[in-house]
Amino acid sequence: MNNEIDLIQNPAIGSIIIWKFLFGYGSKLDNDKFELLFIVLPIIFNQELRNYIDSTRKSSGFTKVIEKMMKDKKVDIVYQINNNIENMKELTLESIRIGMITDLFILDEMLNIEVEQIKIPKVSKSIEKMLNSAEKLGVWLSELNMLEIEKILKVRF
Repeated sequence: MNNEIDLIQNPAIGSIIIWKFLFGYGSKLDNDKFELLFIVLPIIFNQELRNYIDSTRKSSGFTKVIEKMMKDKKVDIVYQINNNIENMKELTLESIRIGMITDLFILDEMLNIEVEQIKIPKVSKSIEKMLNSAEKLGVWLSELNMLEIEKILKVRF
């Protein structure tokens, strides 16, 4: 089981997931929102949370995901995100580094990030689903300010 997790939760895949999140977020993420990158992998690598994202229309917004989870009494998943951010910090940093090395995105000295418009190679269906979820998450979080994100996800930046 751990080997399977290592195959999926690796920095190369993480860099593509972060790139797709940034793609959904918009062409540029300003330095005051750089911390958002640290919530991407803990959310996308959580299968149960990703199922809620997958089953929610892009036009509905992230609050709809939380509403569904509350209805199903699964809000405890959200409370795990903050711990998972800490547990996946090294993975996220390594994913960002790989994303920069491979020119998926550009990070300037002020921590502003610009997304490069590239075509990624064909990936498996499971990774494609993660990428779609990451893009959706990016779209949704681009519509919220940092305080709203902290409140909804029960995280502190």
